[in-house]
Amino acid sequence: MKKSCLFAFVLSVLLFSACDNGFDFDDPEENSGKLRTVRMEKTTIGDGQVTVAWGSKLHYEDANTKCIMLPDLEPEKFTIYQSFDSDKNFTKVAELKNRKESYLEYTIKDLENGKTVYFYVESSRKDYDSEVSPTIMVVPNREVKPQFIFQEANTSDFINHIRYCPTNKKIVFNTFLNSENKNPLLVSNLDGSEREMINENRSLYDVCWSSDGNMVVYSTVIGSDKTVILYDLKTKEESILFTEPASYMFRLAISPDCKKILYTSLDDATERKYSIRLFDMETKEIANILKRDEFSSLESIDWINNEDFIFEARETAYEYPYYSCVYKASVNSDKCENIFHSQWIDTDISLSPDKKRIAFSSNRSGNTQLWVYDIEKKQFSQLTGFDVNQREAYGISRPGWIDNQTIHYLENARNIRTLSID
Repeated sequence: MKKSCLFAFVLSVLLFSACDNGFDFDDPEENSGKLRTVRMEKTTIGDGQVTVAWGSKLHYEDANTKCIMLPDLEPEKFTIYQSFDSDKNFTKVAELKNRKESYLEYTIKDLENGKTVYFYVESSRKDYDSEVSPTIMVVPNREVKPQFIFQEANTSDFINHIRYCPTNKKIVFNTFLNSENKNPLLVSNLDGSEREMINENRSLYDVCWSSDGNMVVYSTVIGSDKTVILYDLKTKEESILFTEPASYMFRLAISPDCKKILYTSLDDATERKYSIRLFDMETKEIANILKRDEFSSLESIDWINNEDFIFEARETAYEYPYYSCVYKASVNSDKCENIFHSQWIDTDISLSPDKKRIAFSSNRSGNTQLWVYDIEKKQFSQLTGFDVNQREAYGISRPGWIDNQTIHYLENARNIRTLSID
């Protein structure tokens, strides 16, 4: 056993043994000497109100050594601040004594539905520097109940990817069958019925539809090659479109005219070099469309028309906060225009059929929820997060559009649900 691992094990035993023998988590001499910083991971929204909540934390792991360290010092009080103006002009809302419960919460009422509110919590204790939590963003509103569509029957199975095609009203999805250790790629009705297997067992990077509903394109690994494959639903045949030398491939998107495929890739895993590339389905040529050294990742991507597209990028590597940005770009230029940026992790972007709104998943509220951005109004809406029970282990992911008013998404990597936004 490595010394660092042995030390971590012994220290963890000592810590928990000390808990049983009167170890004082509130004694500065038996703590890290630093106040505990809270995270508002249990915050929920409601009709004209927000319940700000944060949990207790007795110990933590050092990011470098992975060893369990002495716990941070318990604050004596918490002060809640709010703002309606981005991350500026915060005002004090409430001050709470530390009751040392599993988590604390405070409800702010008489808020305007649909109006964005920002919060942070300050931890304080006499003779110590205060600690400030990461800022969260919430949008209170009346709840619209999501509709359950289907889930995989075996509780150990889960869904990785899902895309809906409005032309044939079918979904394509990749599921992991834990009991069989397989990754089948399937096409079915929205409710999971009338399934057709495309491939029995391949790991996927991504999958997407052609606009006419006749083709499914997906990226996978064959041998050591990152490979993009086309499946024809009429002939039931597969064909390899191209292989990619990049270290990793992320998202795919077929142009509305079914002539081009955009994809994001990690070119160099060591130097973290990312790019957006274009595959011409007629000439079979690959071209670099966009490459930026300041982007620490390039992931979600979606077409606006046959020339313009949007994509999601992060601008800070491996540091908190991750700055997520959504950009508009063109296949005919290396320039890009910022649509919105944030201090949170926004991902899985998807354009509505009328190209007026963007659905995405984000941890803006402290945990991963479903959001929509209105491009014309420059306005955000929070669609989930009304109940603590909605805070699932895997959160909410892979949103897509049924029509301009209805979104489908994955919950807990198992449940497929739909939600009306109007």
